[in-house]
Amino acid sequence: MLRKTIEKILADPKYRNFLVEFSPGDVLCVEGEKSQDLCILISGVLEVFRGQDKIQEIDQIGSVIGEISFLLGVERTATVKTKTRGRSLIIPREEVGEFLEKFPAILWQIPRALAQKVEEVSHVLYGMKQLCDQLPDAVVITDAEGKIIAWNKKAEALYGRKWDQMHHKPAEHIYESREEFLNFLNLVLRSEQAQEKVLKVKHPEEGVRYVSTRASLLFDSQQNLQGVVFVGRDVSKSFPMKARRARLWALPFAVLGLIGVFFAFYYLYFGNTKGKTRTLSANVFLGELIERDRYLLESLLVEPVSGKDEEAIKSCLEDFVSKQLKGKRGIYRGIAVLDRAKRVIGAETLEGQHGPGVSVGISYSSIDFEKIPGSEHYILTVYRTDAEHPMGRKGTEMAFRIRRGARTVGWIIFQMDMEFLKKHYNIGEKALRAFRFNAL
Repeated sequence: MLRKTIEKILADPKYRNFLVEFSPGDVLCVEGEKSQDLCILISGVLEVFRGQDKIQEIDQIGSVIGEISFLLGVERTATVKTKTRGRSLIIPREEVGEFLEKFPAILWQIPRALAQKVEEVSHVLYGMKQLCDQLPDAVVITDAEGKIIAWNKKAEALYGRKWDQMHHKPAEHIYESREEFLNFLNLVLRSEQAQEKVLKVKHPEEGVRYVSTRASLLFDSQQNLQGVVFVGRDVSKSFPMKARRARLWALPFAVLGLIGVFFAFYYLYFGNTKGKTRTLSANVFLGELIERDRYLLESLLVEPVSGKDEEAIKSCLEDFVSKQLKGKRGIYRGIAVLDRAKRVIGAETLEGQHGPGVSVGISYSSIDFEKIPGSEHYILTVYRTDAEHPMGRKGTEMAFRIRRGARTVGWIIFQMDMEFLKKHYNIGEKALRAFRFNAL
């Protein structure tokens, strides 16, 4: 039946114009490109790649390629190359609806292909779950939004919670101190390397436990952040455990590699099915980082800003930059503190940042503070001149009020490094406006 449908398609003058002949090594679509055209294989063999890894060969006549991008309106989730000579139909997105209505046999190929992928992934996930349950350490995996999507039996015992109590709940709920956990996660996100810390967990029946926790970020083949894996071990009896760390974490390194395989299998089939996964994950994780920094800075600055103690403000900013940000380039180019009249009374520029900054004494009173509806933050667009930018270099800054009770005593200004955010989080000014921060 499918072959007869293909013959009818090729006999139609309109759709025959969409026929493409390819040679070995030709590229039909590229992972990450913004295209929702639909490809139907007429003859030949295709190879599917995620990153540099080949994950599938397609040789069945009538196979549909690009169905996920078309259905969800997202970027390509894989690269498709040609292994042999052959032919395919490339149906432009705007023609797909009419095409599928005219040839419903092709339409039915789409749910079949998706059902097959779901079946394959289900077997892989079940096998990995069984394997994780045999591990000696507690394993918790969160998605890109920080919500728990998997954990093993050891985690259930260590944290004293059933799966249905934690499924799709924020990982921070496990730990006694939300702030301490977010500080730890902040360190992992800034360094993009595995980190270890002993965190306190309040077991519902056995009280406080000390859990040595190692966290590692999970990325897809395009280096988009997909989630975090936490490996924990109860060290309550031996805390502190500095002398044992080297031996203690020999196994978790292997565990993290195993979890990496778990996610590799998962994303081989579904990849970035939301299209905006990195943006979504950045909105969550970046929002947590900014909220944490804002909370800490406001707590430190409310007294010296109220008293107009510029020496204390300078000391607070220096300590924050050196201890919390490690003085390194990151999501901020610099941080400034303003008084109620929006005059700069403190400023720090991050190491490695070049170009215009701000100095004590200058005024922000002429700059528009764009209030974001439903949020506590403001977005500022500034143009500052220097030797390299005599006409002014555009900058984007985020402002928060410093409050003492109900009274505004000053402002915190985060000078955002938009190049860094674009490169590492794939978000821009529009995403900063989409954040929602509550009053502290």
